[in-house]
Amino acid sequence: MARLLPSIILAAVLLACDKTGPAGPQGPAGPTGPQGAAGVAGPAGPQGSPGPPGPRGPAGPGRSRIGVYCRVAQGTRADAGYVLGISCDDFADTPVVGSCSGVFEQSSFLTINEPVGWFEGAAVTGGWNCGWRFNPPIGAPLELPTATATLCCFRADAGM
Repeated sequence: MARLLPSIILAAVLLACDKTGPAGPQGPAGPTGPQGAAGVAGPAGPQGSPGPPGPRGPAGPGRSRIGVYCRVAQGTRADAGYVLGISCDDFADTPVVGSCSGVFEQSSFLTINEPVGWFEGAAVTGGWNCGWRFNPPIGAPLELPTATATLCCFRADAGM
């Protein structure tokens, strides 16, 4: 029994120590932990309504029709290659529009219908070229008296 007595005492002590008293008050909050990694971005929200219109811009330079003029050249020949050209009156004038017309001969084709010197820094007065060809060339007329090149320009000295 001498050996059994220490085991009984140990069991009684362990059972007595298992009892707990009432819970104490809540302790203060601990410090904030470190920031976690950012999550995945959510879907975009709906588009908002359009804003009000912006203010009206300033008036443009405007141009008067007083400075606009048109020139017409008519007639070309086989020895000129059926080419007809026309230019503005002055190097400083601005070409606005050009066209070719007036050839109705059978087998004729308008092959040149292009501006000349319309880009900044051009070394020639602005103009328009027209040219026609015939297919077949056999039997083509010696001249095209109704071939017409038209060019409208704006006078540089007409002001704004």
